[in-house]
Amino acid sequence: MKNSYNHILQKLDEFIEKEIDNLHLSSEVICKELGVSRTQLHRILKQSEQVSLSHYVREKRLTKAAELIQNSDLRISEISDAVGISSPQNFSNYFNEIYGLSPSEYRKQLPESTQNTYSIAVLPFSNLSNDEEQEYFSDGITDELINVLSRDQFSGEAKL
Repeated sequence: MKNSYNHILQKLDEFIEKEIDNLHLSSEVICKELGVSRTQLHRILKQSEQVSLSHYVREKRLTKAAELIQNSDLRISEISDAVGISSPQNFSNYFNEIYGLSPSEYRKQLPESTQNTYSIAVLPFSNLSNDEEQEYFSDGITDELINVLSRDQFSGEAKL
């Protein structure tokens, strides 16, 4: 019996992963895909995982969301859509229930090595005037931009 539960749970996990962004993933669709009744699936989940189907699916979605937060540059609202939770507010509430932090705070808590870093190249400005004595303006703007971006790299925002 336990072996058949594991097989059904494995199929359920695979189906949820495939349909993770489906906003309309219903218990009827899931049961039809797995070839079990709603009652059977409910019983399996209650006995093996102690949760309802809706909570099981939500936990899988939030696990995927945590992975996306760690490994992508997507905004929180984009992650919410990517895991099939249409309301970013609900997404934040659900995420907070599971992880004890908002998605934004979760991202901030990640070690520096897992956070994506950005770099920017500043190309020299060209002197478009015919007066070569004005070259210092374009050089000065380039230098100042590099200085401002370098100085504010750790604050996360440049003040130009």
